[in-house]
Parts: sequence; structure tokens; C-alpha cells
Amino acid sequence: MRMFYETHHAVIMDILLEYMIMYDNEICEKMKMLNKEFNRLVVKLKDDKLLKAETKIETKSDGRQLLRCVYFIVYSEIKDVIKYKIFKMSRFLEQEIKNTEKLQGYKCSSCFKEFGVLEAQRLLENFIFKCDECSGKLIENKGKTSIDDPHMLHSIMMNELTEVISMLKELDKHNIPSIDYFQVLALRKGKEMMKSSSLKSEYKMCEIQEEEEKQEIFAENEEKNVELNFKVFQKQEESKNEVKEESSIFVNVNGVSKLFSQITEEDKEKMNEDEYEKYFEIFLKQNEAS
Repeated sequence: MRMFYETHHAVIMDILLEYMIMYDNEICEKMKMLNKEFNRLVVKLKDDKLLKAETKIETKSDGRQLLRCVYFIVYSEIKDVIKYKIFKMSRFLEQEIKNTEKLQGYKCSSCFKEFGVLEAQRLLENFIFKCDECSGKLIENKGKTSIDDPHMLHSIMMNELTEVISMLKELDKHNIPSIDYFQVLALRKGKEMMKSSSLKSEYKMCEIQEEEEKQEIFAENEEKNVELNFKVFQKQEESKNEVKEESSIFVNVNGVSKLFSQITEEDKEKMNEDEYEKYFEIFLKQNEAS
């Protein structure tokens, strides 16, 4: 498509390939151009039968009727159109090759005078073409090879179209039915429904994934809370054990056993040296623990 048409033509065909069938104002909106400019471009595609146009009557809410043009591609026809265009281009270049060969004729190898094919036939002597001025031998006038040479153009064209021809041969293996406006419209609606269904499925999957991520975060937080509560519980139990240990420690006061937690200043004064050392040792351990 882009080999033989302007960029705007290719864009119009790309839009129709995507949306299958569209009104002229819809295509104009997609291409950001005025109706007048679009109509000028689309004439080429309609004349070349690359797309099909039909006029439809649209009734507005106020009862007014408008004529609108709708465009779509008939794939069964466009395949034959492409084949025919390649055939016409090939036949044109073949004819140009024949015409060029006729015009080339002959030229003198000595004075370089040029002769047409019919002129050279009159100068044939002993099966040799001779110049009528210097009697030099005539040779074929092949001319200069350039990009305008039909041989070269035909070779370039066939190389460029190799992939297109290959695809056309592949399409010939399949039966492509002809479709009208209503069938294309039904196909577009089916495509839009499939696309909508696909979007809903993707949205549903996103919701499921988001819910799973929330559950994972909740489970992680729950695990952290359990771990934190367990540490608090351990701390509380350790504190209780420390209280229990403190309440079960006894020291001697002047030979009499007494709970460490109940020792008073008066008891400290009554202790002998060994008892006070024992008391002070317990006192330091508890301060270090706290």
C-alpha cells in the first residue's frame, strides 16, 4: 500500500482495517482533517476500487434526514484488484521494453551515425549492415542504461512486489466470501463485543489480583501482630517471674531469716557484716536486671 500511495491513503486503509466499517465523519475525526480534504483523498481509493462506499440515510431526533457516506473494505474484491494492477503494470513495462528495442536501432561504429531498424535494412550488403556515408559497420544501438530503462524498472518492480505476490498466492488457497454493508456491520459489532468481553475479563483479573494482594498484606500484618503480642506476653511473663523471684528471696537479719522485699533501714543496721554483704549483693543484681 505504502509503495504506490500517499501516507494519508495508507492511514485511511489502516483505520478501516482496524474498525472494519466507518462513516466519513468518523474517519475525519480520527485523522483530524476536514470533510473536504478527506473527500479529495478518498476519491483515489474509490476509483482504484480499494474500498467500497455506500450512501445511507440517517434520521435525526428532530425528524431531519441526512445523507451519510459509509466506507468499508471487501477483501474478496481487493485481492482481485491488486492482482489486476500488478498485471497491468507488468504488461505496461513489457510494452515499453518492446518499444524501446524498436527505437534503439543501429549506429555506425566509425562515424556513430544512427539508423532506425527499417533504415538499416536498406543498407544490408553481403549480410552486413554498412553506413551509407563512411561504409562503416553498423552495430546495435543499445543506448545508455539508466533508472528509466524499462528492463531495469521491470526488474525493480518485481523485486519490490515479491512479498505481495507471495501473499496473493497464499490467499488463493483460501475461499474469501464476498460481504455487504450489513455483514460488515455485524462483524464490527461482534468484534466490539469480543473486545468488551476481553476488557471485562482483564478488569476482573485485576480485581482478583488486587484482592489477593490485600489478603497477602493482611496476612503479613496479622503475622506481625501475633509475633508482637507473643513478645509482649513473654515480657509480661518474665516480669511476673521476676516479681515471684523477688518475693521468694530471703536474707538474714541478725540471724533471723526475712524476705528481701520486706527489709527496712532498721533491719540493715541490725545486720552483721556477712549478712549485709549478702543483702548488698542481691540488691546489685536486681538493679542490673532492671
